[in-house]
Amino acid sequence: MAKMQGDEMMQVTARLADYTLVLGVVTFLAVVVALFGEQFWRWLRKPKLKVSYDFQKGAVTSNNVSREAYFVRLYVHNSGHTSARNVQVVLHSVKPFDSHNWADEQFIPMYLSWLYHECNPWLEHIPPRTGAYCNLAQILRPDEQTDPEIEFVTMKTPLGIPNKWGLGRYEVQVQVAGENAIVNPDPMEIACPKWSGDKTQMQKAVLGSTK
Repeated sequence: MAKMQGDEMMQVTARLADYTLVLGVVTFLAVVVALFGEQFWRWLRKPKLKVSYDFQKGAVTSNNVSREAYFVRLYVHNSGHTSARNVQVVLHSVKPFDSHNWADEQFIPMYLSWLYHECNPWLEHIPPRTGAYCNLAQILRPDEQTDPEIEFVTMKTPLGIPNKWGLGRYEVQVQVAGENAIVNPDPMEIACPKWSGDKTQMQKAVLGSTK
């Protein structure tokens, strides 16, 4: 009988310890919410930006002359619960793999332009579960006397800093930031290859992928 009572007392004590632990956790969370409630919920529901790359074939018209072109764009997707506000994309650096280039040391970060919003580097809203395309680069079909060039679609090119680069491979670093969100994607490799009219072949040469 005494042994049974002892076992029952141990079980009661264990249950009380569990209840005390749970109560302590709940109390701690209540204090955190009370002290940092607004900031806590804002952090929990903040926008979450992810960047992927898109490759398309099209044309560029200038002076009533149309030229085939390939376009490399960034797709900025908001997988969070609130809108990302006043988002901008900066081309932070371009580094050639194949040869040394003086622009390595003198490259100045530049704003990229948003598709359909080319006049403003800031996109006012990216709502939850949606995304927007940002122009990164374009490769225009060359004539018979020239090689292809890759042109980064920046809002404004500082004097002396190129936004057109020749044949070769480059490491490109961008940064995406807004009032309430920021993301620094890993550097990507992009190439300016010999021209091909085959989109799949060109995509593999430019981005190293056909996805």
